[in-house]
Amino acid sequence: LFKSEVEAPSLSTSGGDDDDAELDASEIGLRETYKRLYSVTKLPTVRMLVLVLLTYRFPTALSDNAKFLKALDYGLDKATVALLAPTIILPLGIFVPIFATRIWKGAPLKQFLFGYKMRVTVVAMMDVLMILCVKYYKDSHPGVLWATLIVSTALQTAASSLQFNAQMTFFASRVDRNIGGSYMTLLNTFANLGGTWPASPVLYMMGKFTNPAFDAYFPLQGILSVLGLGWLAAMSGKVNWLGGTKEPEWSTNSLLKRRSGS
Repeated sequence: LFKSEVEAPSLSTSGGDDDDAELDASEIGLRETYKRLYSVTKLPTVRMLVLVLLTYRFPTALSDNAKFLKALDYGLDKATVALLAPTIILPLGIFVPIFATRIWKGAPLKQFLFGYKMRVTVVAMMDVLMILCVKYYKDSHPGVLWATLIVSTALQTAASSLQFNAQMTFFASRVDRNIGGSYMTLLNTFANLGGTWPASPVLYMMGKFTNPAFDAYFPLQGILSVLGLGWLAAMSGKVNWLGGTKEPEWSTNSLLKRRSGS
């Protein structure tokens, strides 16, 4: 009738090297969480990842931000652009990641590079072809216009979905469990910054050099595609290196052990 209960030992107080990995932010406190978050930025793996995130979107900025603006300038109907979201962009955004995880299972950064190769080559070429069709065949060959518009939108959506899915999968597989939520927020902040900052300089350049006798979109797209190929040549090895790293190399515990050792 009066049995005594023995409290189970806390996971966070058990012995072993993985003690700290069982803690969460509420247990280590806000100050310690931010200290570890700052320590994250000192990790070589994180610094390399941040470099990738802040640079890879510049060569794709024209496709990401300006192709539909240019198509509208040439007379594409706004209702047609609005129709693409529920019919093409949304379904592909759902199904592409599902198939991608089956193809590149366990290798998200290989998936990331495949998507990027698409974006700086075939996506860029289809964007140019689509805009030319809007300019010259909008009224005379509507079938050609619709075909290029659908293919251009589908390819860009597929490539973007491949990269976004790979990016989030990689983040989730590497974050330090001590500060998992804060760690993910930090990486996503850098990813969002890398996706937003290129828009301003690219749109500025397009507006600066466009005049009634010259459309800067087409040569600028060619220049950015070359830059994208250059990015692949310079950064593919580093991306593959990141893909081969292990979870401990992303942990703040490694820094804490170095400090205690020193």
